[in-house]
Amino acid sequence: MKYQLQIINYKPYEYQLLQEKLNQLGNDGYYCNDLAFISVFKKTNHKVYYKIDFFSMTGKTRNDKMNSRQKLFDKYLDENYQPIYAKKGMYVFVGDHLINTDYMHKSILNKSKKTKYEGLFTAALLGSVLFVYFLSINLRINALLSYGIVFFYLGLIMLCIIFMFRTYFNKEYIKKLDKQLLSDYIDMPQERIKTLRKIYLVLVIICTLFIGGGLTEDFINGKSFNQQQHAFLTLSDLNIDTSSELTTQKYSGFIAKNSYISLEVADEDQILYIKEYQFNQSSFADEYIYEVTSDEEDYQSDNNVIYVYEDSELSLLLIRNENTVTYVSFGFIPTDDQIATTIDFYQ
Repeated sequence: MKYQLQIINYKPYEYQLLQEKLNQLGNDGYYCNDLAFISVFKKTNHKVYYKIDFFSMTGKTRNDKMNSRQKLFDKYLDENYQPIYAKKGMYVFVGDHLINTDYMHKSILNKSKKTKYEGLFTAALLGSVLFVYFLSINLRINALLSYGIVFFYLGLIMLCIIFMFRTYFNKEYIKKLDKQLLSDYIDMPQERIKTLRKIYLVLVIICTLFIGGGLTEDFINGKSFNQQQHAFLTLSDLNIDTSSELTTQKYSGFIAKNSYISLEVADEDQILYIKEYQFNQSSFADEYIYEVTSDEEDYQSDNNVIYVYEDSELSLLLIRNENTVTYVSFGFIPTDDQIATTIDFYQ
C-alpha cells in the first residue's frame, strides 16, 4: 500500500504504545511529516525512524517560550530529525537514521496544568452525578416509549462513566509520568495502560452503539396505524362531523409493550389528542398516573377515571383499564355525552 491512514490518539503517559506503533510503521518504510488525530503515512523505499521526547516551554513571553522549545528542537535538528507532533508536552520527531538521544528530564506539568487535570476529573465526577440525578428526577415514563430511546439514555449514562474513567486515569498517570521524567529512568505500567485503553475502546464502542443504534431503533420503531390495526377515538365518534387532519404513531418498548398516539385537528381548531399506554406492569401505570396528576392542581378521581380541570372546565381525562392508561386531551370544552362516550370507549 502506498498510503496508510492511522488514528493517532495517545496521551503522554501512553508514549510507549505510540512508540511501538510508529516503530512498526517506520520498519515498513512509512513516513509521516505531520501527525494528527487522523494521520497519512506514505510508503518509502527505506526505513523511517521516529523518536518521542517530552518538554514543557518556560518563560514569561511567547518569544521566551518559543526560544526555550527551540533548545529541544536543536537537539534533534542537529541529527537531521524533523518535529512532526507536539501535544501536552509530548513531541515526536522523524528521521532516516537511528539516533540515541536522552530525554530532557524536565517536568511537563506546571501548577496550572496540574490544576487543570484535577479540575477536569472533578468536573467529570460532579457533572456525571448531576446528570444522572437530573435524569432520575425529570425523565418521565412517556419519554421512554421505545426500546431505542431507553438504550439512548443508557448510552448517555455510559458516556458519563467513560468521561470519569478517562479523566481519572489521565490525572493519575500524567502525574506519575511527570515524576519519572525528573529521574533517570522512565517506567510506566504499559501493560496496565494497554488494558485500560482496550476497556476504554470497548466502552466507547458500546456507548456509540447505544446512542446511535438507540436513535435509529426509535426512528424505525415509530410507525403510523389505522382503525383496522388498532381502534381509537376520533372526533366523529364524539359527533363532531367536520374535516380534520389525523396523525398517528405507534411504539413498542420495555415499559409499555404498546403505545398508541393520535392527534386529530379539525378545521375549527377542535383538537383531540390521545395517548394510550399498555404498560407491562401495574406499577408503571400507577407511576404514569402519578406523574400526570402531580403537575395538575384541579382534578378528581372516580372509578378508575381521573378528571382534570382547567379554569373549572374539563380539559383532560385519564382512563385506566387494568394495566392500560389512556390520556385524552380535549382542545375544546366537551359535553357530558362526549365525556361519557370517551370513557365507555376506553373502559
